[in-house]
Amino acid sequence: MRITREQGQNYSGGGVTYFKIKDNESARVRFLYNTLNDIEYLAAHSLRQNGQYATVDCSRLPEDPIDNCKWCAEGDRVVSRVVIPLFNLGTNKIEYWVRSQSFVDGTLIPILEQIPANQPISGQLFIIKRTKTGPQPTDVSYTVMAELGTVNDGKQRTEFGEIQDPLEAGIIKPNDYTFPIVAPQNNNTATQQNNFTSTRRTNDIF
Repeated sequence: MRITREQGQNYSGGGVTYFKIKDNESARVRFLYNTLNDIEYLAAHSLRQNGQYATVDCSRLPEDPIDNCKWCAEGDRVVSRVVIPLFNLGTNKIEYWVRSQSFVDGTLIPILEQIPANQPISGQLFIIKRTKTGPQPTDVSYTVMAELGTVNDGKQRTEFGEIQDPLEAGIIKPNDYTFPIVAPQNNNTATQQNNFTSTRRTNDIF
């Protein structure tokens, strides 16, 4: 469900290409927004089941009855997510980067606010760097900065291709999403294929 930036602060925490870079590497990108008003916040559940992960749409607002969403009724925490469309100059295609509201509000927006209001955000080149900060896979951080020596060329977001809706494209799964059954690989796992672990949100690594 689409929510406002203010509503997102009430929460803790298809044929598309996802933006990914390796530890200690960087990428040159354009964020496909004309203005900050193009940023959309989504209420969702970040879920895990039997090693599978999914970000699932939440079908209720904070003031709605909890039974309006089966995941809320099961005790899964609601998180505010932003699906950032960007143009990756390394792959020459539109990619999508799923981030938390805390990352967008605390890291991304302060950088984008430096662009003059009469210039489109998509007209500026940026560098995203991923840094390994510890031994665990989730021990990473991202820095975002405007590329030095470049100027805003005024290109609008639509000049880079069609930007897909995150719900229609399946980046955010529908509220009635069901995790697929994982086929057993040997006799030892055959008896376990219906023994699912509890579905609960993942660690907030965004």
